[in-house]
Amino acid sequence: LDMTVKALKDQFSVANMLGSALMKVQESTMAMVFAADSTFASVNQLTNGTGEYNDMIMQTMENNTNWNVSVEDAGEAVASLYQGMSDFSNMTKEAQGAVVETAAQLKTLGVDTQTTAANFEIMTGALGMTADQAADTQMQFAAMASELGVSAGKIAKDFERNSDVFTAYGDQAVEV
Repeated sequence: LDMTVKALKDQFSVANMLGSALMKVQESTMAMVFAADSTFASVNQLTNGTGEYNDMIMQTMENNTNWNVSVEDAGEAVASLYQGMSDFSNMTKEAQGAVVETAAQLKTLGVDTQTTAANFEIMTGALGMTADQAADTQMQFAAMASELGVSAGKIAKDFERNSDVFTAYGDQAVEV
């Protein structure tokens, strides 16, 4: 019994536990670096860029840790908005960052980034909303979904699918 206790004390020493914890931090850091590199390469290939969105991707991840936004989520948001929102490339960096954050946050709530991009396009184009108004509206849709007991993704998809009906109401569309 004494030998077992001694073996356990040696195995679970402060030095061993600290070393193990540091190894896990290193492994996690390396995994994030590889994920960021892969995400950057994918976005850069899509945008024919040389890293113009890299800082935005990292900033989105860092600003939204409470939403559990990953570097992949942020990169996917950039890619979907770049492809699905005609004014995205013409927006200021600050405005782009704001819509990317909204798309990444909504992704963590179950709304795919392509649907979010399509809804930004509908709201800022056909409905004449600003990007901020469209972002607020999409977050309100997510809150409404929770109140109704349905998924945020379903509400967002339904809005996208029925956009022709909503656009007929103009600036009153979200009230319908």
